[in-house]
Amino acid sequence: MTKDVVSVEETTSVLEAARVMRRFHISGVPVVGRGKVVGVLSEKDVARALEIDTPGHLIDLVLDPKGLTETRLKAMRERLNTASVGDVMTAEPALITPDASVETAAQIMRERKINRLPVVDGGRLVGILTRHDVLHAL
Repeated sequence: MTKDVVSVEETTSVLEAARVMRRFHISGVPVVGRGKVVGVLSEKDVARALEIDTPGHLIDLVLDPKGLTETRLKAMRERLNTASVGDVMTAEPALITPDASVETAAQIMRERKINRLPVVDGGRLVGILTRHDVLHAL
């Protein structure tokens, strides 16, 4: 697991959380609120936040870049700036403890179709285990 885990608060804007993810080259972060892990924010959650204000799907904008006007870009950026992480995160995430086996972690990730598991000890975030960590261990 990674012990120096990057996290965000549920009140953080999605735009700021996306900046954090980019700065640390990570595709998701645990979300902390009220002293415990309350969710996980992934790139998929950020994309889903954009689709709320985007007719069709984001892939349509990639396939037809003419639809990606300056006005639409501004609206998407504003959406990310006004939405909080708590609005779009995956709530009630799967969690593991530091003494959990790699096999257990792999099984949870496979069953829940997730790429990361926050590691908690006594309810406190102490690390994160990613799919890459599990594959490396196995």
